[in-house]
Amino acid sequence: MVCLLLAAALDVSFTVTNDTAVPRRHALVAAELPLPANAASDPKQLRVVGYDQLSVAAQISALGQWPDGSVKTARALFTADLEPGETKTWSLIAGRSTTRLREEARTATEDGILMLNTGKMYYRVGDHLGSLTVEPASGEPFVAMPAEREAVEEDGPVRATVRRDGWLAAGGGKLFRYTQGYSVIAGQPAVRVTTRIEAAAGAMPVKCVWLAIRPAAQHRKSIVLATASGTNTLAPGDTRRLEQPKVEARLVSDRQHPGWLDFRADASGMLFAVKLFWQRAPKAIEITPDGTARYEIRSAAAPSLRLAAGTALEDECILWFHATGESFDNALAEMNQPLKVVIKP
Repeated sequence: MVCLLLAAALDVSFTVTNDTAVPRRHALVAAELPLPANAASDPKQLRVVGYDQLSVAAQISALGQWPDGSVKTARALFTADLEPGETKTWSLIAGRSTTRLREEARTATEDGILMLNTGKMYYRVGDHLGSLTVEPASGEPFVAMPAEREAVEEDGPVRATVRRDGWLAAGGGKLFRYTQGYSVIAGQPAVRVTTRIEAAAGAMPVKCVWLAIRPAAQHRKSIVLATASGTNTLAPGDTRRLEQPKVEARLVSDRQHPGWLDFRADASGMLFAVKLFWQRAPKAIEITPDGTARYEIRSAAAPSLRLAAGTALEDECILWFHATGESFDNALAEMNQPLKVVIKP
């Protein structure tokens, strides 16, 4: 009876502020909220409501527990639209929510193909990372083997995250271990890709680490395949072969946008753009006519970088598909400036 009374009285209020100079659409709100003991034994007993007391579609999980097993800290993930400088208030309360997102983030694997869906865009990642290579200063490059382990860390509906782990090998030797993470947010036409290459044993002079991304994207009204021999607008479900590619690529780097790749394709009169961007501008990049981006994670200075056991190279980028005219400043802000969450006393 005491538990029910505490649960009924639960109300953890918090504000969310957009500190950026750009409007945020489908921006991720990640709030870590403390709960009193006995307030909820399961995250499914919690829901997020706005100032109007209407439920928000949220992904709620437990980050910590009290000795009695009840939730001590809850993490609430949901998306929100905020104008520059705008602040909104939400509350975590007791009760189950039946509110559903129109566009959900989901992940699945079929025949070794990892599928990531934001509700607005659809991405396919191959069964192995053969395009991920470590090029030593001399000798045969180390190429990624199929992942030994694939783990779904978050299964949506607000955010879906998948991690793959495996080895880079050459001539029977396994000197480097890779970890790649893929994360999508509901309603956003983007996927975040993180890459980590770690030296497992010994030491190896390394010239560079290359990663090629070959995306497939589904727009609300059409499908654009950046991996095919060309780009045309197709009806959803249409699988006819694409013809006559027309791709323009450029690499841009400035103080505001550390580094991004911008390549555009004329899709039967509808111009689509693909943008990849990084926290740090890549040292080198190659573009092929089919829209494949091959970029260098890190380049070794002279003399060549020497990777010893336990040392690692890391990189993070966001792949962002959109029709020309749509702003990608929201995704840049998503990477560099998350929404500010403050718990009310």
